[in-house]
Amino acid sequence: MPTKLTLSVDQEVIDAAKDYVRDHNQSLSSVVEEYLRALTTSTPKEVEPIFSERIQNLRGVISLPHDFDYKSTLSQEIQKKYRI
Repeated sequence: MPTKLTLSVDQEVIDAAKDYVRDHNQSLSSVVEEYLRALTTSTPKEVEPIFSERIQNLRGVISLPHDFDYKSTLSQEIQKKYRI
């Protein structure tokens, strides 16, 4: 059952949020509820990061063994670079 909730939010944030919900054909209440529900769930949804097309095209360019230790390789390369 829906219950009223009073929040204090900066006016600029309110204006931007109203523009967002208008553009996405949603209500502000539903967006806040969805956010709070996502925030309080025990298993958060994994969000796929948004990459530019240029970066997306790089996926799969390099194949590394499953046991590749990038920290060790990075350490070795830094030692070579700085002659440590």
